[in-house]
Amino acid sequence: MRFASFGVITWMVSGLAAGCDPEPFTLRVSLRDVDLFAYRDGDGAWKPFEVDGAGRAELRITEGRYSLAWVCDDEFWTRAFVLHSTLDDEPRAHCFGQSSGGVLLYGQTAPGTTIYAGGSQSSADDLGNYTAFVSPPGYHDIVLVTSEPAPRVVIERDVDLRVDRKLDVPFDDRAANVETSVPVIYGPPQDVSLTSELHTTNGDHVVFPSSGEVVRVVPASLLLDTDWQVVRAQGTACENVVRVRGGTPTLELPEEPITMLDRSRLTWGSELEWSRVLLDVSRTNGAYSIATTRDWIDEADSGGVEIPDLTQLPGWRSSWGTVGTIALSDYSVTFETGSRASSYTSCTVSDGASF
Repeated sequence: MRFASFGVITWMVSGLAAGCDPEPFTLRVSLRDVDLFAYRDGDGAWKPFEVDGAGRAELRITEGRYSLAWVCDDEFWTRAFVLHSTLDDEPRAHCFGQSSGGVLLYGQTAPGTTIYAGGSQSSADDLGNYTAFVSPPGYHDIVLVTSEPAPRVVIERDVDLRVDRKLDVPFDDRAANVETSVPVIYGPPQDVSLTSELHTTNGDHVVFPSSGEVVRVVPASLLLDTDWQVVRAQGTACENVVRVRGGTPTLELPEEPITMLDRSRLTWGSELEWSRVLLDVSRTNGAYSIATTRDWIDEADSGGVEIPDLTQLPGWRSSWGTVGTIALSDYSVTFETGSRASSYTSCTVSDGASF
């Protein structure tokens, strides 16, 4: 692997002032099993939602940016959430959703084959028999990789797994040899682990571990245009993901951001301009998470992530204690930029400076 140094860390500065008034829009929010929920239009007052019978709310946003807050409580653990955003999409405020269950996939293939199905991984025995539990039920792409010194791969497309199913998979003319590549990595010298990942059309996700500096990838001849494949380099605190498009993958690991936290604001210094920031704080009786987009920070001209005191919201219960306020310990911050389907970088920093 080859490493190169990055430049000097720079402190994040406040965003650009808006050049014109934002266009109002209606935000649609999906809610389920939520114990408290409120929203804020720009810097306005926090207000409760009005939820219809389908568990949806429509919020009129006039300032171009908004904040949502909700609480999940199961009597033993309380978790508070805040979202600062400008995106006119459909945020979800869901708590403690029920599992959709799964189905059984079984059959016979080449002995020692690894079967990737619906996020699960299993292996065929010496006779080639295998069993896999697949969740959620539905249509899946099943990926099978042999254990040979030169492994081969087969992809079974659109397998109907709405119910238990037997599926025998011979390694015939459809099989292709797994390809290998040695990525080039730039960044501060550190221990780095490598993996490659395949994301298929039906939403199935396969992770292939590396062998030292060599990563394994599925050949393009087996992929559809709607599949995507990436190589991931994980360093001490940061990771970089790039899409495999032939040739030698090149990855860049940034310097770890420097964070500073007080009870009302999170700020940081970094060489990158992050698109999304997630603050997680653990308490003895629960947790508090704040997700913020870069556009919200810029339009708020705040220079950081605002930390509201949720204990002041109408409807806050005294039994939730101080979960709605930030403590100055036991926190982590995840910074993200890019797209997971192409080029993506993230860093997770724990217990930075606080004051």
